[in-house]
Amino acid sequence: MEYNKGLDFWKKEHEECNCGSYAFNLNEWYYPGVIRGIDDEDGPINCLEYWYGQGCRREELADKLAEFYLEKIEDDFRDSIKIVTEMPELTRTDVEVIAFRAGAYEEEDYDDFDYDFHFKVFRDGKWLEKKGSQPIKFTSIEDWSGSICYNSQTFYIIHSLENLTFN
Repeated sequence: MEYNKGLDFWKKEHEECNCGSYAFNLNEWYYPGVIRGIDDEDGPINCLEYWYGQGCRREELADKLAEFYLEKIEDDFRDSIKIVTEMPELTRTDVEVIAFRAGAYEEEDYDDFDYDFHFKVFRDGKWLEKKGSQPIKFTSIEDWSGSICYNSQTFYIIHSLENLTFN
């Protein structure tokens, strides 16, 4: 996994990167937990079904899913991030603040769950996001709307720009 070396990459190759790769400034699609070659893409749906089967209320599932993803994110970026639940100061120049939410909801036509995650980054004095293969756009920290319901609480990831290594 390599860090992006310049903004030209985002202008030319935006289809090949997602919200996570943009937020963490990576050169490839980022899915929490898969960075180390451990394929956890089926993990979230299994967890949602398990938690629901154990009596977790539907409205609690998104927060549990966010915590699941945050554990993966901490493993992936352990030496360069700190996760907090309150909005940190946005004035520091040695870090970027990344906002994170997860969504867990029932499919309307199925007796099944769907899920997703989303990152936004505070960069150069403004909030930016990249949804899937769509281009980067300005956003606000309050607006989590779209085709997916990101219904967990917002978590903030303080990402160091000085220590850019993975363990």
